[in-house]
Order: sequence, then C-alpha cells, then structure tokens
Amino acid sequence: MGVVNDTQKWIERIVIGLDLCPFARLPFEQDHIRLVESRGDSVSAILAELLHEIDLLDADTPEADTTLLIVPNLLRTFDDFLDAVGAAEALLTEMGHDGRYQLAHFHPDYVFADSDADDPANHTNRSPHPTIHILPWKQVRNAMQTHPNVSRIPARNMALLRGIGAENLPSLHGPKPRDLRAELSPFKCWDHHTQEIFEREGEALEDCILQNREEVISFAEFIEANNIKSYLEVGVWTGRLVTALHSVFDFERVAAADQGWAETKGFNIHLPKETSVFRGNSDSAEYKSWRKALGHIDLVLIDANHSYAAVKQDFEINRQYPHRFLAFHDITGANRWTTGVRRFWEELNEGFKLEILRPHAELELDHSIMGIGIWSEVLP
Repeated sequence: MGVVNDTQKWIERIVIGLDLCPFARLPFEQDHIRLVESRGDSVSAILAELLHEIDLLDADTPEADTTLLIVPNLLRTFDDFLDAVGAAEALLTEMGHDGRYQLAHFHPDYVFADSDADDPANHTNRSPHPTIHILPWKQVRNAMQTHPNVSRIPARNMALLRGIGAENLPSLHGPKPRDLRAELSPFKCWDHHTQEIFEREGEALEDCILQNREEVISFAEFIEANNIKSYLEVGVWTGRLVTALHSVFDFERVAAADQGWAETKGFNIHLPKETSVFRGNSDSAEYKSWRKALGHIDLVLIDANHSYAAVKQDFEINRQYPHRFLAFHDITGANRWTTGVRRFWEELNEGFKLEILRPHAELELDHSIMGIGIWSEVLP
C-alpha cells in the first residue's frame, strides 16, 4: 500500500493541489481513478498488465474512469522507462486501441526534451514512482471540449513550477493541509481575459478579483496560519476578494472602505451582508472616526489609490488603530500605475515585512507582476 499511498498523495497535493490537471479533482474525489501497483518482473509482464487494465476499462460498467499503473520495481532509469512507454504505445496500435486510449507517463526523473534536468518545469511530469496513465480518448475529448483554455495548460503549469521552484513544492509527508485552492476556485481572478481588457482599456474593467490567483491562495494560507479573525479591505473594487475570503474564513468581523470607483464604471459592489462599510475617502476625518469605532482588526489590506503619497498616507492612518498586520497589493510596481506602491514598500524599513510573490500562472508568467506585502510592527 505504500506505493499506492505515495501516488494518492502526489495526485492530491501536487496534481490537484497545484491544479496541474484541472480534470483530476472530480474523478479523484469520486474515487473513479484506479491506482494499481504493477507486479510485473519484465517489460512484457508490464505490458500484459496494461492490456488487462484496458479490458477492465472496456467493461460495460467499469469501476473507474481512468487507471494509473504504477511500476515501482522496474524502469527506474528514465531511458528504460521511455523505452517501455514506447513499447506500450506500439502495443496499443497493434491491438487497435490507439484511437480509443491515450497513455500519459510520469517518472521521478522525468526530463522534457530540450530541457535541463534541474528545470523545475520537469516536475509537471515527475511522480514518486514510474507511472503509466491509461486515459480513454472519450475522457480526453470531453476535457478538450469543456475546458476553456486546454491548450494553455502545459505553459501555465511550466510557468507555475518555474516560479515556485522545486524546493517549494507541497510536501507529500505529514497531514494534509486545508485545500484553499479548491475553496477559492469558484472566484474568478485576473486571467487572460482580464489582461486583454487591461491592455485594451488601460483599466481592468471586469467584475472579478483583480489579483493573481496564486497570490490570493498564498494570502489565504497566511490568513489560515495566523488565525486571522477580523479583516478590513481598503479599496475593494467590486468586492469580490472580500466576499471570497469571508466565504472561506467566516471572519468574526469583516469591513470594507471604498470610494465607489467600480460604480462609476458601471459595476455593482458586492459585499457580504455582515460587512461594516465605509463609503468615501480613506484619508478623511469620517474614515478615521469609522475606523476608530471598528476597534481591533487582525488584518488590513490596503488596495486603494496606488500613488506613493496615497499608499503612505493610508499606511500612516491605519497603523494608528489596533491591528496585527497591514498588507499592500501591487508591491512589484510592474506597471506605471503601481510604481508608487513599490516605492513605498521598498522604503518601509521598520517593523517586519513578508512578501507574497507568486508566478502569475494564469498569464503563463513564471514571475509576479503584482505581489502582496504584509507588514507587522512587532511580529517577525
């Protein structure tokens, strides 16, 4: 059971945990993925097992949608593994299965053609043990038809893993962490469509979370790790981030301050019904009175006016009131509208600073063009 257990954790924490295959979650959660440890002592024996697994998938009522044949004892070298996969593909053609089944393959030492062995992108196909994945073509066709950007998945995955780095991949050991990626998956973040609007209009005029999904997930991990119970967002756009985080964490107190810029662009602002709301300028006397009345807030995210003067002023105002952390969006200053945030963040030389910089994988970038900075006066 050790080999199967290793593979289950790899699917759960790497393949699904990093969304490397957006089609894997549902069959895995429904227990429709068959994991089989090979007992073969030769390549021919492994091929016989492969045909047996295809027969099971061909049954009138198959027990699984797809099968992973795990080969722990043979094919440990990558070249031997590729030879065996080639033999398996030739056998499928010979048996008339090549139009009905597709083989995907994974190996602990997987290296893509024309890639270096230490390229983190190789981890998109690196598994704990040599593994041959038997995919019915009907499943592949359905995935291609239902996923909006199936052709972009490989580039997205490579960008993500290069940005994360192999040393920062989720661990396959210890207890399973909370699946915040799944909990945040219903909420749209800044993707190719948003980027197209931004490039065309000069503004991201879309009703969604105007942040990098990977950084939102990491921000949520920070909230989880630090037991954040109260949250204030200064500058909410249409309120989708506040709504997403509150749906996941059910804050004891949730608050939002905004001038209503989204409404001037024709969008509605959506906030949880429990939200304490301030409408107006975040540097006004009215805001200060409202913020004082809120009392202690664990985490304040400042994502309003991005000019240097405005960000500095929001920082100086909000640090006066009881809090644990102040956070800032767009610390990379990747475009001319956000350079003020970067300048302020770089000049902030007191207290303790944490940077959340994740690859913008939904744009197929291996680096951050946004970034979240978290500051605390007393906590490292």
